Amino acid sequence: MFRAGGTRRVLAIGIPESAYVMHNHDAMERRNKVNTELKRLANSTGEDGFFLDYVDCPVTYSQEAFERDGLHFNRGSYQFLGERLAQLIRDNYSNA
Repeated sequence: MFRAGGTRRVLAIGIPESAYVMHNHDAMERRNKVNTELKRLANSTGEDGFFLDYVDCPVTYSQEAFERDGLHFNRGSYQFLGERLAQLIRDNYSNA
């Protein structure tokens, strides 16, 4: 959570793709539904005293980006995620 002036801002990261989600239709629908709801909430007015900012997970599924279980990012993907989020925070919350 970040505070900009008197406004609290929360950054929500969408549920990423995974081998499980890519091969299970019900799981994909649930993932999409949750991400859609997070996006909708991010577009709300902040009536609860905070604003929700939403970003899609920058890591997309590929066998090279995940551990063998197909569910967890590998070290390089976690590094990529961290770098992308750090840049996003620097660019958008530096005055928070």
